[in-house]
Amino acid sequence: MVDGLTPREIQILQELAHGHDEAMVAAQLSLRVGTMRATAYGAMVKLGATSRLHACCIALRMGIIE
Repeated sequence: MVDGLTPREIQILQELAHGHDEAMVAAQLSLRVGTMRATAYGAMVKLGATSRLHACCIALRMGIIE
């Protein structure tokens, strides 16, 4: 875990940062869209972000994702 993020949260942020939409991310990671949303929200809270885009920007800046 990086800064309290789970590996799944990092995967989701990485996919979102690459421009994939919710449905595509959920399908790629074999998740339901609701589960993907909840996991993304958990990452947002841990990073102190106000949106998924903000969470991706923070994670990029911190070197958590590429």
